[in-house]
Amino acid sequence: MIKDMQEKKYRGFTLLELLIVIGITVALGTTMGLNLYGIYIRRNLDSDIQKVVYVLRAARDNSINQEQASQWGVHFENPAASNDFYVLFRGDSYSAGVSSLRKTLGQGVQFTSPPSGSSADVIFSKLTGLSSTASPIIISLISDATASGTISITTSTIQY
Repeated sequence: MIKDMQEKKYRGFTLLELLIVIGITVALGTTMGLNLYGIYIRRNLDSDIQKVVYVLRAARDNSINQEQASQWGVHFENPAASNDFYVLFRGDSYSAGVSSLRKTLGQGVQFTSPPSGSSADVIFSKLTGLSSTASPIIISLISDATASGTISITTSTIQY
């Protein structure tokens, strides 16, 4: 009977065992958290690319249909000191046009082209929808510039 009481007295976990389990749990949690964050940032990139393509196609369609008797375009801004953004506008140029929609790129996402500190305009002509530029828009992750997407804008097509 005394032997049974002594065995029950020492049942349980030692402090060292608990610290090892807590350490493993923290390491696994941190790894999973970082992986989920990477997936979140990558989804931001994919989502932003799709949104830009949608806005470009909307500008082209509005120009073809002569919405509000005007041509339409998209202005891409890559300021050096703040978040990158793009603007859907109506008119012959961004500076003289009327802004219709302004969107900021998601967290961790940037324009690679146009480069930092510059901007680019893509203007579509009335009726034909032909583009004023054939330069691509490149969107990438801030943390990994190799993870990117290129939106090719030719005079007649918009492709991703």
